Amino acid sequence: RRFSMRAYDGGLLHLPGIPIPVVVDLKGMAKADQVKALLFHDPARPAGHMDKVVIGDTIETEGLLSVPENASKIEAAQKNGFQWEASIGATMEGNSREVVPQGESVFVNGRTFQGPVLVARKTTLREVSFVGVGAGDKTSGRIAAQARPITDLSEFPTPLPSDLEALMKTTPESGNPTQNVTTPTTPTNPAPPANQPGTGTAPADVATLQQIHASWSEELAAFRKEREQLEQERQTIQRERLVDTVDRIHAQYGRTADDQLITDLRAKAKAGGITETEIELEILRASRGNQRIAGLMPLKGTQGAPATSHVIEAALCMYLGWDGAALAPHFDEKTINAALGSDFRGFGLHSLGVEYLQAQGHHVMGGKLRDDDVRSMIQFAETEHIRASGGGMSSISLPGILSNVARKEMVRSYDTFAKAILKISKISTATDYKPYYMYRLNTDGLLQQVGPDGELKSMELAETQYQARVFPWGRKLAITLVMWKNDDAGAFKDLTQQFGLLAARTVEKTGATQLLSQQATFWTTGKGNRIADHADAALSLDSLGTAYKLFLEAKDSTGEPIGMAPKYLLTAPSDVVLAGKLYKDSSVNLAAAGDTDTVIERTTGNPFQGMFQPLYSPYLANAVVPNAVGTNWLLTADPAVAAPLVAAFLDGIQSPNIRPWEAIPGKMGMQWDMTLNFGFSYHDDKGSVYSKGQA
Repeated sequence: RRFSMRAYDGGLLHLPGIPIPVVVDLKGMAKADQVKALLFHDPARPAGHMDKVVIGDTIETEGLLSVPENASKIEAAQKNGFQWEASIGATMEGNSREVVPQGESVFVNGRTFQGPVLVARKTTLREVSFVGVGAGDKTSGRIAAQARPITDLSEFPTPLPSDLEALMKTTPESGNPTQNVTTPTTPTNPAPPANQPGTGTAPADVATLQQIHASWSEELAAFRKEREQLEQERQTIQRERLVDTVDRIHAQYGRTADDQLITDLRAKAKAGGITETEIELEILRASRGNQRIAGLMPLKGTQGAPATSHVIEAALCMYLGWDGAALAPHFDEKTINAALGSDFRGFGLHSLGVEYLQAQGHHVMGGKLRDDDVRSMIQFAETEHIRASGGGMSSISLPGILSNVARKEMVRSYDTFAKAILKISKISTATDYKPYYMYRLNTDGLLQQVGPDGELKSMELAETQYQARVFPWGRKLAITLVMWKNDDAGAFKDLTQQFGLLAARTVEKTGATQLLSQQATFWTTGKGNRIADHADAALSLDSLGTAYKLFLEAKDSTGEPIGMAPKYLLTAPSDVVLAGKLYKDSSVNLAAAGDTDTVIERTTGNPFQGMFQPLYSPYLANAVVPNAVGTNWLLTADPAVAAPLVAAFLDGIQSPNIRPWEAIPGKMGMQWDMTLNFGFSYHDDKGSVYSKGQA
C-alpha cells in the first residue's frame, strides 16, 4: 500500500525541554539515503520507506507501507476514523543553530518569525513517523531524536527528555491531545485494493488503537516512575554525603565546635536544608570562638530592623553621589527610604567593613580599620556570607554587595557615552566566541499579474550570508588596603566610572575601525552607495542632497528600486554643528568665497529639516583609526531595516559585566574582572551612502 503526507509545513515547533520555539530551515536540510517511515519514532516499529521526498518551504513525502506487521495497524486505525499526523525525525549538524532574540525577526521557509526563536540551520532528515499528535502550532511535524535525547541541542540548560515522554501526549480514554495542536496532516491511500470497497467501515478494530494508547500510557508511567525513583535515590545520596561532610569539616577544624551545633547541622544535612558552604561557615565560626552563631548581630538598619543587601547597596550608591532619581530604576521605594534613614547616613566602604567584621564577631578597636582588620575581613569574605538575624535568618554577601554597586556605577557611566557606531548597527546575539553566520533573504522582481488559469508564479529567493564573531574584552578592578582604611569611596567610584567609559570607548573605537576598514570597497560609486571623492564631497546642503538622491535610487539585483529611507546622519566632530542645523533649522546660511578677503553669506530654505537624526563619533577624526580623516560622513537607514555593520554580543549582554571577586595575589584587597564580550562585522551595503568628505 502506498501513502503520501505533508511531513512538515515549515512552521514553529514547540519541543519539550527547549524554552523557545524551534523552526527548521529547510534550505539547510539534507536527507538520508533512504528516509524510513516509522511508527511513533520507534526504530523497533518500522512501517515502510519513502521513495519520494520533496523539500521546499515544506516537506512533501510519498512512500510504501512495506512492513506488513505495523502497516496493518496504521491501515486499521485509519479505516476506523483515526486521523494520523506526520512527524519528522532529523538530526542537527554540529553548532548549526541560530538563536534569534526577543525583538528581532528571521526569515525562514518563506515566512518571517519573530524572536525569540531557535533556527536549526543544518539538519538531516532520517525518518518520518506516523504519530497521534505532533508538536507544531500549525503543522504535525516535529524534530525527534531516535529513542534518545537530541544530543545536538544539549547545550540548553534544561536537558531534553527522551522521545518517549515527548510523544506521549494523548490519553487512551479520549485520544485527544493534552496540548493544543492545530490542523493535522492525514496520510492518504489513493486506491484501495480491488477486493475492498472504497467506502464503508472495516470490522470494529478500534481495540487495536486502544491497545496502542494503553501501551503508550504503560510505558510512560513506567518511565516517569523510574525517573522519580532515580531522583529520590540521587537526593538520598546527596544528603548522606552532606552528613559525612559535617563530620569531615568538623575534624578539619579540630572538632572544636559545640556538640549541639554538630547535631543540628547533621539534622539539617539529612533533611537537605543546608549547603556544604553553609556547613563550613557555621563550623568555621564556632572554631573561632564565635558564640553568636544562632543569631549574629545584625547590620545597622532603620529603627533597629536588620539591613538587607539591597538597602546597603542603595546606601553605598548614595555615598557615591546618586540621587533619588538615579536610585529609582534599581531599588523599590521601601529600600530607598531605608537607605535614606539616619542609620545609613555617610555609610561608605569603611562603615561597611566595620559592620561586616562586627557581624562576624571580630572586634574593631576604636571603630577604625587596621591592617589586621582588613586581612581578617578578606578572610571572612572568602566564606561568602554574613548572617543577619531578625525575621528569620538571611544571608548578605560582602563581595556581592560591592560587585553589584560597582556594576551599577559602571553601567551608568557606560550609558552616558554616546555610542553612535552601535546605534547604526544591527544587534545580534552570539552563544560562544566562534565565528557564526547570519543570513538575509533577498527577493527579485515584483508581484506578477495572475493569469486566467489562476496560477501564481513562484518568487525566486537569493540568500546573502554574513559572518559575525565576538571577542572577550576586559580589565581588573581592585579595592586595596589603603582604600578600605581611608574610606576612599571616591577612588572606588572613579575606578568603576573609568571602566564604564573605557568599555564604551572600546565599543565605539572598535566599531569605527571596522566601519572604515574596507570603506574603499564596501562603498563604491559603482554600487551607487558612495559620493565620489572630490572637494564637493564635504558635508553641505548640496552633497547631502546628492547622498539622498543616491539613497532613493538604490536598486536590487533586478533593477527594481529598494525604497528605503535614510534615518541617521553620522559625522565627525567637525561637522556636528552643521549636521545639527540641517536637522533642526528651517533655513541655513551658505557661505561662498568671493575672494580671499571677503565672505558673502546667503540664506536658503532647508529641505532636510527633521529628516536625518544627527550622530557623531569622535573616532571618525581620530588618528588611531585607519582611514579616519575627520571629514568622513555617512547617511544610513534604520538598522532594523538595513545596517552597514552588525554588532554581536555574547549571550545578548550589551553592557559591561563583573565576574566573581578574588583576592589580590600578594596584597590585601579584593579584585574583580570587568568584562564585555562583543565584535563588529560588515553587514549590508544597500542601506547607507558614504562620503570621505573633502578630498
